[in-house]
Amino acid sequence: MHIVLAGAGHANVLVLKKLAEITKTRGDHLVLVSDSEEAPYSGMIPGYMMNDYKKHEFHFPIRKICERLNIDFIQDRITGIDLSNKKLQMKSKPDVSFDCTSINLGLAYKTSSCNEDNVIPVKPISHFVPKWEAFIKKLQQAPDTELKLFIVGGGAAGVEISVAIKEASLALNRNDSVEIFNNKDHIAYTGSRFADQNILKSIKELGVRVHLNQDVSQIENTQVQLNGSEKRQFDYIFLTGQTKAPDFFKNTALATTESGFLKVNEFLQSTTHKFVFGAGDCVHFAPQPLPKAGVYPVRQAQVLAHNLVNFEKLNNSIDCDKALCFDRYQPQKSFLKLIHVRRDTVVGVRPPFYLKSQLLKKLKRKIDTDFMGQFD
Repeated sequence: MHIVLAGAGHANVLVLKKLAEITKTRGDHLVLVSDSEEAPYSGMIPGYMMNDYKKHEFHFPIRKICERLNIDFIQDRITGIDLSNKKLQMKSKPDVSFDCTSINLGLAYKTSSCNEDNVIPVKPISHFVPKWEAFIKKLQQAPDTELKLFIVGGGAAGVEISVAIKEASLALNRNDSVEIFNNKDHIAYTGSRFADQNILKSIKELGVRVHLNQDVSQIENTQVQLNGSEKRQFDYIFLTGQTKAPDFFKNTALATTESGFLKVNEFLQSTTHKFVFGAGDCVHFAPQPLPKAGVYPVRQAQVLAHNLVNFEKLNNSIDCDKALCFDRYQPQKSFLKLIHVRRDTVVGVRPPFYLKSQLLKKLKRKIDTDFMGQFD
């Protein structure tokens, strides 16, 4: 059986490790396709921005992992999927055939302004890293200028990116203006109003200006339009919300949401094409819509691996009931959120519990480095 992992998102990278030995024993052909030979781990991005990690410390070495596990690696961008012939279409290389595929691709930001040097989308993260490095060089080269730095979008990502930017500015002895704009009346979406209010207080104390109920309706040149009317000037703007699914989904017969995300069932299987599976940010979990958070694809990997291995048995359907052959993905009802509010301080939230501590920074570092250590 030909199993193709389309994209090097967190779920597929974990599936790679889980399937390597099984498929080798059975004689299956396992392939991973990614547009880069490295894939960043999103959980360590704020730490990287605050100089806690070097670039190599938060990247999965995809090509090296594949070589070590004796798995085929194809470096190219996926541009489409031929469902009739079961082939992934590549930008420059020949089509890649499969019997079943797991799609775990990253997201991009919706605005067309992302090609501007001063507009920095956080996703896809592989594009964000070089832009961040160029931004830091710009700050270092112009020490006497004070810049207006905007962040668009709330949630943990918006909070941590704004904190990391302010800390990076302070570390260079600068006094840049850092402002975050969110279209809701709160900022962190932790599930606890108490925690959200305390996080808001913490980032304000750091020097981040917070604008709630402010919808950035347009970005043009060095100007944003708020709520369709007021205009504000910026030097750099960082985008953390309003992401979109891979464009090629909409050109296929795959079932997707109105916003273009791949619909999957409780088995992480396309609701319309049984040989297509998916996980991570690019999918919509039809039984229970989920927020875009890294904790979900990590847990989805185990279910994905099991179901991909058992797909052939179910496909031949001799004596295999789907409910018996496949595992169901059951999202955790709650999980611990660890959010930076300072370089050395992290807030931990699992409603109704809340804690702000430097010790949680050490815990977060241990969790992240242990996770990456699996791939050494």
